[in-house]
Amino acid sequence: HAFLAEHPQKHEQVRIVEHEQNKGLIRTRCTGAQAASGDYLLFIDSDDYLEADAAEVLAAKAEETQADLIVFDFWIQFLHKAYPNPHKIGENSEAYIRSMIRRECSPTMYSKLIRRDLYLQIVPELMQLRIQFGEDVYASVLLASRTSHIAQVNRCLYHYVQYNYGSICHNTGAHTLDEAAKFVEAIGEYFHQSGRTEFDEDLQVYKLKVKLDILLVRKSFCLKGIRSRFPEAMPYLDKSGIGRLGKIALKSAFWKPDLLSIGTLYTIFFAVK
Repeated sequence: HAFLAEHPQKHEQVRIVEHEQNKGLIRTRCTGAQAASGDYLLFIDSDDYLEADAAEVLAAKAEETQADLIVFDFWIQFLHKAYPNPHKIGENSEAYIRSMIRRECSPTMYSKLIRRDLYLQIVPELMQLRIQFGEDVYASVLLASRTSHIAQVNRCLYHYVQYNYGSICHNTGAHTLDEAAKFVEAIGEYFHQSGRTEFDEDLQVYKLKVKLDILLVRKSFCLKGIRSRFPEAMPYLDKSGIGRLGKIALKSAFWKPDLLSIGTLYTIFFAVK
C-alpha cells in the first residue's frame, strides 16, 4: 500500500481492511466500524482532510464530556478559498434531528466523532439500506434517535474539498431527486415504525431544499424534469426558511443559474442549509 510505503513508521498504527469488490460507502463504513477496536469512530472521505490537531481536540472533548456524539464545524474548501460551515444542533436530540432534516445543520458523518458502540447498534439497519443519496442523513438521524448525550466543538476541524469535480457530490441531476425520494421513503418508514410523526413537515422541507440545491448548480439546459418534482412539497415553501432568491428558483420557469458566480451560489445555497 502506497501510504505504508511512504510512512513505514506507521505500520503499528495502521490497519488496512479491504473489500474484494466495491460495496459502496455505507457498507465500507460498516466494515470499518466492525473492524475497529477504539471507543470512538471518525470518518474521513478520501479527497478531504482534517486540521492537524483535530484528533487531539476531539479526544479531549470526548474525555471531558463522555458524549456519544461530538459534532464539529467544517470548512467548505474551494481551491483558493474556504467557507466555514457551523453547526446549530439545538438543545436536544429532537431539535438536532429536525435541524438535519431541514438542512439547517449538516448531517454529514465526517463532522462527527461517534461512540463506536452506538454506531454498531445501527449497522444492521444501514446494511439493509438501498439508497445512494441521503445516507448520511439517515445514519445521523438513527444515531441521534438513540442518544441524548450530544456535545459540540465550535471549531472547523475538517476540510470538505470542492475542487474534485469527479466526486459524487458534483454528479447531481434529475437522478439525484429519484434518490432523494427513496431517502424520504426510507426515513419516513423509520419514523412511522418508531411512532414519530413530528417530522412529517420537515421531510417536505427536505424535498424542497434538495430540489433547490440541484436548480442552483445545474446548467439551465439540464433542468427539464427537475422543476416538476415533489409537487406535494410546494405548499410548505413559505414555512421552509428558504430565502427570496431560492423561492424564485423553485417557482419560476425562467430560472437560469448559468451566470451565477460561486459567491452568489454560496450565499443562496447556505442560506437554506
